[in-house]
Amino acid sequence: MHTLWRAVEQDGDEIDILVQKRKDKRAAMRFFKRLLKGQGRE
Repeated sequence: MHTLWRAVEQDGDEIDILVQKRKDKRAAMRFFKRLLKGQGRE
């Protein structure tokens, strides 16, 4: 069993995906914050 996290922008386009063996919301939020920061978004 895996947990799938997706970052979707306001237009509905998928930005990135994170798959984890354990559900770790905190790690997923850190991952997506770094991802969006690199794109100049938050």
